[in-house]
Amino acid sequence: MNSTKTTTELKSIARELLLGKYGSYILALVCIEMIILVLSSVISVVTAGEALWAMILNLLLTIILELIGAVFSVGLIRFTLNISRNQPYELKDIFYGFTCHPDKAIISKFLLFLMDFVCVLPAILF
Repeated sequence: MNSTKTTTELKSIARELLLGKYGSYILALVCIEMIILVLSSVISVVTAGEALWAMILNLLLTIILELIGAVFSVGLIRFTLNISRNQPYELKDIFYGFTCHPDKAIISKFLLFLMDFVCVLPAILF
């Protein structure tokens, strides 16, 4: 017996699971984006200036902010999985990544950042 589902069937199932829960998901997205926006604004204010140290500090703090964003992504995935599995979900699920192995998300994001940097390095140098 074939138990695979077509793309249309999977989309239909996803729509049924999300029905009535879009507001919660959008609220979670907005909360994460607002936190990142506030942190980004603080970084911009702290590192304002043309000095070399300000530019280096801005780069380092931006990298740290990206790593924090990766941990929030884990929480958003947890939130989404709880919705799709019909399990209880709360807004605090977006902070799940900070309590459950944040090092994995940080290391993964940092490795991706290094790969991007190595690929862009020739363009920066030349």
